[in-house]
Amino acid sequence: MFMVEIDGLKVLYTGDFSCEDDMHLKKAEVPNENVDILIVESTYGIQIHESREMRENRLLKQVTDVVKRGGKVLMPVFALGRAQEILLILDAYWNKNKDIQKVPILYASNLAKHSLSIYQAYSNMLSPN
Repeated sequence: MFMVEIDGLKVLYTGDFSCEDDMHLKKAEVPNENVDILIVESTYGIQIHESREMRENRLLKQVTDVVKRGGKVLMPVFALGRAQEILLILDAYWNKNKDIQKVPILYASNLAKHSLSIYQAYSNMLSPN
């Protein structure tokens, strides 16, 4: 989020944000400011999601079922934050489950690779994960 004030007019712009912590980003802190214009990206709008735990468990079950049958999972993920989140979820799960640790987790994304320098520069904004 960023706010610009021009001639006493406050404009707050946000990209897509979440008020929940996730694996790599802290939850958004909504500023306690009165703004005149608010511009919000709202991918999900007011949609209510099932709990994070349920979503992660469903993802991990589906991936594990395929891997244990000898298959491979290809996930085209176009949102950079979502790609980082999925990699962290899979990495944590792989570390806890010795029976699938031999199966590599690979990603192919120049954007994700370049984003690491941004994450490193702003590590104070990331969760400890």
